[in-house]
Amino acid sequence: MNIENDLRQLSLRLAELGLEQVVAERSAANESFRVVYVNKNAKVQQAPEPQTPRKGNNNKTSSKL
Repeated sequence: MNIENDLRQLSLRLAELGLEQVVAERSAANESFRVVYVNKNAKVQQAPEPQTPRKGNNNKTSSKL
């Protein structure tokens, strides 16, 4: 088998798991390749919003001597 056939078989198997090929690049310089797959079933996670300091009552405790 050659690389193209191997990648085709890999893509078919990964598609059964819910992964989708989005990029397939081959370098002419050194015969290397790169393939990127994404999980189309994954949920998008949003970055947490930065916390802003609250005005008013500060819940920190301190001890004074």
